[in-house]
Amino acid sequence: QILEHSKLQNGNLKVADQDCSLFSILTESKQLFQLQAAEKGLLLNLVIRGSLPSVIRTDPLKLQQVVNNLVANAIKFTVAGSVNIYVETVTMEQVEYLDIRIIDSGIGIPQDEIRRIFDPFIQLKSNPDRTSGGAGLGLAICRSLAEMLGAQLEVQSAVATGSVFTLRLKIE
Repeated sequence: QILEHSKLQNGNLKVADQDCSLFSILTESKQLFQLQAAEKGLLLNLVIRGSLPSVIRTDPLKLQQVVNNLVANAIKFTVAGSVNIYVETVTMEQVEYLDIRIIDSGIGIPQDEIRRIFDPFIQLKSNPDRTSGGAGLGLAICRSLAEMLGAQLEVQSAVATGSVFTLRLKIE
């Protein structure tokens, strides 16, 4: 992750622009993490609300990387309950977007720390599971990749309730 973060900072990562299947990307993420979730006794669901475009134009590898990282984090910081990959098309000001939400019932993030979670090398002080490891780069990389894709990445969270990470991608 440190090498990838360095490439992002130096502008050395390129974005592909190609047709891809959002459904395939999301189902691959679900399949990839299904066993890990089950081993923790968690439900991992893919919830599609409404109809999705059969093809979107983006960088499928970078989109997959963002979704995978968000799902992995949700599983890592959820002890009981579920992780949901929730996707729907939304229209705002006559522009269509895909909202991909990773919703967990995990430990949550304190409001005073939420603004820092996308900063590189940050691990929350309030994280009771300091054994989770990592360099604190995953969310910083996700935000950078989201921006490269022309998307927004936001979070809402409450301690002991869980978190919702929303990736909003403009449909082209």
